Amino acid sequence: MHRSTITLASTSIMAAFPLIAFTSFSDVSDTHMNAEAIVYVQSQGIVGGYPDGTFQADRNINRAEFTKIVIEATNNDITGFRCFPDVIEQWFAKYICTAKNLGVIGGYPDGTFKPDQEVSFVEAAKIIAVAFDAELNIESDIWYEGYVRSLAGKNAIPTTINSLDAKITRGEMAEMIFRLHARQNAKASMTYEGLAGLPENSGENKSINTRSADYPYTFPITNNWQDEWNFYIDEDPVHKDPEEGINLLAELDLERVERLEETGGRFSEFLRVHFSKGAGSFFIAHFYGKERAGVVARALGAIKPAEELHLRYYVRFPENFDFSVPGTLPGLGGATLTSEYGAYGSMFNAGVYWTEKGELRVSGSFQEDVGGSRITEASFSADNKWHVIDISARLNTVPVRRFNGQITVKYDGEVVFNNSNGGVSFRSRAKDVWDSLSFYATIGTYDTFTVAPIDMHIDLAGFTVSDKPIK
Repeated sequence: MHRSTITLASTSIMAAFPLIAFTSFSDVSDTHMNAEAIVYVQSQGIVGGYPDGTFQADRNINRAEFTKIVIEATNNDITGFRCFPDVIEQWFAKYICTAKNLGVIGGYPDGTFKPDQEVSFVEAAKIIAVAFDAELNIESDIWYEGYVRSLAGKNAIPTTINSLDAKITRGEMAEMIFRLHARQNAKASMTYEGLAGLPENSGENKSINTRSADYPYTFPITNNWQDEWNFYIDEDPVHKDPEEGINLLAELDLERVERLEETGGRFSEFLRVHFSKGAGSFFIAHFYGKERAGVVARALGAIKPAEELHLRYYVRFPENFDFSVPGTLPGLGGATLTSEYGAYGSMFNAGVYWTEKGELRVSGSFQEDVGGSRITEASFSADNKWHVIDISARLNTVPVRRFNGQITVKYDGEVVFNNSNGGVSFRSRAKDVWDSLSFYATIGTYDTFTVAPIDMHIDLAGFTVSDKPIK
């Protein structure tokens, strides 16, 4: 596979194309501000316009179109389909799947890509910068700053773009591609400082370096535990689409989690997660109007992001627990703060589940996974006793395309899963890190209609995270 970079545009291209703006599109005059760029991207076979002969330069561009055009400009090996639930065999599937395989894009927390959604400038900045292999020479707590400054350094931000959350038009898209692909770096450009605002309702951009723990770090179960766990909330409405999907982290919902105290038990304080009869996963609740079961949240605590983390916690199933429906248990979460969702990538996790037979299942959900889950020989017991779960997870080493990441799971001290021989392989990317506790404890799975058959609960305690195996 060949990927061109910003520095690959040659003088032979420039000589072959005199950059005289005579457009063949019926709706683009020679005096249009983006005419030269539009002619260029058409001549290079990057953009062909619409069947009616128009280009529609002033129309906002959506995620599918934008991804297709960027991939056309930077790659000549384009293939793939069925890489997202909403990207199957449509005209744009091969471009989006190529972009995903290259690490240029990813998906939303609900697993979808949302190809029809409009692209904002900061989204576009990252897609283009990654696709063109732009050099990022800045360390910043603001995720988009390096990408925007990289484009500004190439004079590749049209002056018609005046804010970070601006929606990109097709003409502006052509302008950015033109300036990078043809090395037109003498044109007037916006600077990073000259762009107004923040990405729409993005909230405070948290740095992955602002948290540090003295390991091992234990999540406290005090009266103030909800604040001390430092739950992550994704406030960007671009991830909320009631018609197409659900953002699991758009709000914090701990209504079904109860803090309890127990005298004389193994743990004096623990959390009880409730599953009411008829309640299902957050997806079932969202799409079918059912009550939510349990909790889905990401807790940052004081975890210092790392390529390798180890999690230990304890679970207790009461004697009347009904394993006839599957459900999820907590695990390690990654890329909560380093993955910008949308067009770039989504969070991932390594966790455990129970099947409808009560068997322990291990799952790794990554940007690129192979054989995402595995049923082990271990089984949970409804015996009202505490059982310990250990999850160790290490991301891939450089180069990131090597499938040498590691997930190991122990149940009551015995290794029940090791992905080196357990059937789960995955890729991570250079900037991926483990950075959170996936506080997932719910009934059902993403794609099956299952609800709690009776009122049930599980107890959880002793959440400890370390950068080394926990003794």
